[in-house]
Amino acid sequence: MRLIDAPRREIDDAPGCSWRGLMVDLARDFHEFPVLLEYVDLCRFYKIRTPAPAFHGRSKSYTLPSRAFPRLSTPGRSYTEEEIRELVAYAARRDVLLMPEIDVPGHCASFAQGYGDVFGTDGIICQSEQSMACMEALFRELCGMFPNSPYIHIGGDEATISKWTECEKRLPPAARAAWTSMRTLHARGAGTSWLSFCMLPSSAGQPRRSCPAGGLRWSGRASALRSTR
Repeated sequence: MRLIDAPRREIDDAPGCSWRGLMVDLARDFHEFPVLLEYVDLCRFYKIRTPAPAFHGRSKSYTLPSRAFPRLSTPGRSYTEEEIRELVAYAARRDVLLMPEIDVPGHCASFAQGYGDVFGTDGIICQSEQSMACMEALFRELCGMFPNSPYIHIGGDEATISKWTECEKRLPPAARAAWTSMRTLHARGAGTSWLSFCMLPSSAGQPRRSCPAGGLRWSGRASALRSTR
C-alpha cells in the first residue's frame, strides 16, 4: 500500500441547490417495487433530497392503490397499500423526501375508463360539482398515503382546457373561480404545498418549455386535503 502525505485540509461538501429532485415516471414505465427502493438508495447516495415519483400521467396507467376509487388502479401496473407504506418508511429512514404526483386534469384515460360517469370521457377531467368533490377525496387519500411529504405534484400540463367551456356539467362561474383559473386544476385548503407544471410561451425562436408553475407563476396550498393521523 502506498501512503500519500498531504497537508491538513478541511472539506466543505454541500449541494449547490436546496431543491434537488429526480422525476421517475412510473405511469409510463412501470417498475417493480424493489426498484423503487433502489431509487431511494440512489437518491440518498447522490444527495438528491426530493425524488418525484409520477404515479399517474401520460394516460398510461394509474399505479397507486385507491380505496375511494378502486377501479382507477391499473391491473398488473399498480402498487399495494403495504408497498406504499414500506416505500414511505424506507425513504424516511434515509432522509429522502418523496413528492408524489397524480397528473391532472389531462392525461386522464384511467379516470375515463374506470369512472367515466364521474370524471368525464373527453380527455380532461370535467369541471362538475361531483368530479371536483371526487378529486378532493382522491388527493386527500394521496396525502394520507404520504404523510411525510410537504409537497404533492398535480401535473397540469397538456390539458385541453377548452373542453371545460363545452362541458354541460361544468360549474357555474362563481364556483369555477373558486376551483381554478382555467389554467390549472388545483385543490382547496392550506398546509401541504402543491406544485404544478405549465408551458411557457416561446421567445426569440426558442421552443416552448415546461417549468414548475409553483416556482415561476404562482403557488397554492392544499393541506386541508391532508388526512388526520
